[in-house]
Amino acid sequence: MDGNETIKQAMIREATEEAGIVINENDIEIVAFLHRKTDPERFDIFLRCDKWNGEVTNMEPNKCSELSWFDINNLPSNIIPCVKKAIENYQNNIMFDNFGW
Repeated sequence: MDGNETIKQAMIREATEEAGIVINENDIEIVAFLHRKTDPERFDIFLRCDKWNGEVTNMEPNKCSELSWFDINNLPSNIIPCVKKAIENYQNNIMFDNFGW
C-alpha cells in the first residue's frame, strides 16, 4: 500500500500497475488475514476478484518472469509457504490465522 488508500483501492491500483487490468471495488472480496512471524512481523491481507476489464498482462517483466493461471487444487510446488497457507485457509473458510509462530 502506498498510504492514503484503502486495501481495496490498493488492489485496484496494483491490478492496473502489475497486470494491466481494471477492477471494480464492488467485485473485490477480502478472504483471509494472516499474522506472519518475520523480522519484522507482517500482517497479510488476501483478496479475491473474479471479474475485471482487460486482458491480464505482465506489466512488470523486470520484477516477474510470468503470470500463469493454475487450478486452486493443483498449484505449483514452489508456491510461497504463507500464500499456500492462506489459500488453504480460504478453501476451509478460515478468515484469520497465524503463520510461523
